[in-house]
Amino acid sequence: MSNENRILSGKPSLTRKSRPPKKISADFIPVSLYHPTSVVVVDDSRSFLNDLTFALNTKLSYVDFCEPNEALSFIERSYSPGELEKTFAENYEAENYGLNATEQQMKIDFSSLYKKIYDPKRFMETTALVVDYSMPEIMGDEFCERLQATSIKKIMVTSEAINQLAINLFNNGALNKFISKSMPNANKIINNLIVELQKSYFVERSKTLYEVLKQNSDFHLEDPDVRLIFNNICKKYDIVEYYMIDSKGNYLLLSYKGKPYYFIVSDEKEVNEFKDIAKDQKASPFILKLLEAGRKIPYFTNNSELMNAAGNAWEAYLHPAQMIAGKKTYYYSVVTENLLGLQTDKILSYDEYLMNVWPPR
Repeated sequence: MSNENRILSGKPSLTRKSRPPKKISADFIPVSLYHPTSVVVVDDSRSFLNDLTFALNTKLSYVDFCEPNEALSFIERSYSPGELEKTFAENYEAENYGLNATEQQMKIDFSSLYKKIYDPKRFMETTALVVDYSMPEIMGDEFCERLQATSIKKIMVTSEAINQLAINLFNNGALNKFISKSMPNANKIINNLIVELQKSYFVERSKTLYEVLKQNSDFHLEDPDVRLIFNNICKKYDIVEYYMIDSKGNYLLLSYKGKPYYFIVSDEKEVNEFKDIAKDQKASPFILKLLEAGRKIPYFTNNSELMNAAGNAWEAYLHPAQMIAGKKTYYYSVVTENLLGLQTDKILSYDEYLMNVWPPR
């Protein structure tokens, strides 16, 4: 199939596959979950579509259209309205009964967040849009206004001077960014804006949950030094998606190839509390020494595991740790053991998606 036919049919050009892939990693942003998503590009100019999509990150899932109505139809099929909001609303019904933040946290089913890894369509979710202003079927401003009820982030591009229109669209919430095609390095700027807006998409949809959790003094990712370590881990292991697994801010991480890791962190106070519990449960002096020195930290998926970890059974829950000297003293571990009993054979990696599923039909 020619590039021209791919564009007309709503299927992206694959010419960028010949370029070396650009490295990406999922730096920490204040969200309960983050994974790669798709961007829709709409412009009646085939040459602009070819130039822009060639300039996009080679690990970005996109679909491009010359026909605005086809693009709207695709977005209706691929957008998941209210999925995260529904999950959070169900968990936060407790607010109506005067429960405090800690009591609300106890009602959160974090498995509803990380089990999204089993949804192969998560990468197809449309989170950003790049649309031309002047198109024969539907003008760009009308296109954006039709999607105003969604959380999709919108970038309008144009070769015309329509600053007042852009201001009006900003004011009524129908547009997030506006850029001129004639601007120097326009494609690079658009590429960067897509990354920025896709992140803000998840930040906004996670806001309610995250705002409650960060009130907890045990939510350690509020510390910039802990975030720095998290980001370094994402770069080291090529992490492209992550999911919160408890109210402390421990996370399940997935690499580009779909390999799971766990980021586990405890502060010094928590480690000492674990040591006292281990001592009460007759753990060996060797285990107590490891905890006291911060050489290992434990992770229990639930209180039942903690209460039943008598004696040397503690050893099965310990993981090699390193120290972080932040606002407090922390100890963290990157765990490769299958802590949550994931069905790894049922996880579609982002690599497999781009190789075998992308472009989405």
